Amino acid sequence: AQLAQACDSRAPNSWDEATLNTLLDMADLPKEQRDPLALKQYLVGLSSELGSLKLKNRKSIQAALEAHITYAKREGLPQRFGSWPPPQPEAPPPRPRDENAIVVKKDPLQGQADGYRWTQSEGELTLMVPIAEGTTKNEVALILQPKFGPAQRMALRCKFWPQPLLIGTLHGAVDAAECMWHLSSDYEVVVDMPKVEEALWPMIFLPSQTLSNQSSTNSPTPTGTVANGTQIPAKNEETVRADALVQRLGQRPRELDKLMAGCETLMKIFKADEEAVMAAVNARLVSVLLRAIRLHGQLGDVQKKVWQLLLTMCKAQSFVKKLVVDAGGMTMLLPALSAHQNDAEIELQLLLAVRLLLPASSPKPFVMAGGIELLGEAVRVHGHFPAICTTVCHSLSMLAGLNNHVRRGVLMMKTVPILFKLLDELDTEEQSAEVVEEAIELSEGTMALCARLAKGDASCREDLADQATLEQIVVVLKRRSASAETQTDGARVLAGVIRDEQGALLFVRLGGAKHLCQVCALHKDSAGGEQLEEESSVALEQAILLLCEAQDEQTPDDEMELEEMGEMVQSLFEASEEKRRATKEEAARLK
Repeated sequence: AQLAQACDSRAPNSWDEATLNTLLDMADLPKEQRDPLALKQYLVGLSSELGSLKLKNRKSIQAALEAHITYAKREGLPQRFGSWPPPQPEAPPPRPRDENAIVVKKDPLQGQADGYRWTQSEGELTLMVPIAEGTTKNEVALILQPKFGPAQRMALRCKFWPQPLLIGTLHGAVDAAECMWHLSSDYEVVVDMPKVEEALWPMIFLPSQTLSNQSSTNSPTPTGTVANGTQIPAKNEETVRADALVQRLGQRPRELDKLMAGCETLMKIFKADEEAVMAAVNARLVSVLLRAIRLHGQLGDVQKKVWQLLLTMCKAQSFVKKLVVDAGGMTMLLPALSAHQNDAEIELQLLLAVRLLLPASSPKPFVMAGGIELLGEAVRVHGHFPAICTTVCHSLSMLAGLNNHVRRGVLMMKTVPILFKLLDELDTEEQSAEVVEEAIELSEGTMALCARLAKGDASCREDLADQATLEQIVVVLKRRSASAETQTDGARVLAGVIRDEQGALLFVRLGGAKHLCQVCALHKDSAGGEQLEEESSVALEQAILLLCEAQDEQTPDDEMELEEMGEMVQSLFEASEEKRRATKEEAARLK
């Protein structure tokens, strides 16, 4: 009834089960796979009257079909009528082979050559050439000679690649006026060319006039003169090699051996000439490499090589980070971190990419997609690997500066105790130069992370105090006195985790107050000395307030110098210790 109403006729009442089932199959397709003309063409085949239905009517038919499918699914009923799909007819028995018969081999209907694929029928030829993602129609040009009538010479060019995508003489003539091309969703240029004479060709291009981009990628652009006599300067040889090599990779996205060799060659080129990075970016290397990850990302070696190359480009040209992020690079890193979690070398490369791209990307999608959990898991799995832990520290520090929700997510992963444990192991090992450097970098990262977490609300500071003890914090600060930045972050952490009288007393007992005064004097004239003194004053003031409150003493109203604050907190500590001893002696005497 709904179909009849949608069609404004009684025609649906006469449709058989096969017709209804075919329409239901069309309606059951995902929206992105539906052909908007398929329904109209099918209705035309049923009757000319139905073929003239307006778009509004066809949408009503689609809605009626979808309603039937939804109802059948909900009620657990069959979604199609009768037996569907119909059984395939049995293949006829093979004819007996005549051994004396002459076998004629048909010309191939499809195939693949270097840099392109093709299909053909007797009346048409289709060429498919891979192209970089993001290519627009204005960047592609198809040239046929002559432009009208039968043509055999063809060239397919792309503005950002130095050599033609295809160039040569076709085996037969095509109708130039009827040739068309478009960009497919698979990132290919698809060229449709009607043949002048219907026949299957034994080859696509004549042997002497085949694909032109076979020339060596080592060949520099030739110098010469244009019509007005102006000299055309030669490009740097490495730059030309980068252009051509990017094109070679872009036209052969599924050839793994060429991808790996190309990444190694490009890395050497970039190290020798940073100008080549810009040329490679202009040739859409970012898109080519990210497509390689989509196709081969399950392979650890591909992830490692590609991200090494991308990071080299990001460091050489800072704007490349934004290009990678906009092309979806950050969303590719999350599944890669999970898939290659057990390989420390690959995991480190991926984590370095996260650290580099985070400032150029929006943090919310990363957090919502489970990025914090993946970073925390990397520390848990590789808690003995200083480089991984340090890299994760810096990434989590950037995220923890956002809001309390993110800070609580970081604290829930309990990565802070693992970091302090590794720091303790590094400082107790034999102190080689490499170990010392690793310990310094990890100390800076750990204190930076804890400082961001200490900026949170009372709940965050309480969780931080449970995961990072005062003793651990003071020990790290004493070992890293030379770094004003580490001392500043450490003072900020101390101000956040000293919560009561016992914490303030322990802070002084461990020598934390004395240490802050000493490092402030040490870095007084350095670049970060002023900030260090400010944060140290906050930590000492926190300890003074808690001790004064516990001893029922009035807190000082006047602003105090750092040295005065250090002396006062020491005096309050000694008074508290004296009071504690007196109380203990009195209890023993009464007992």
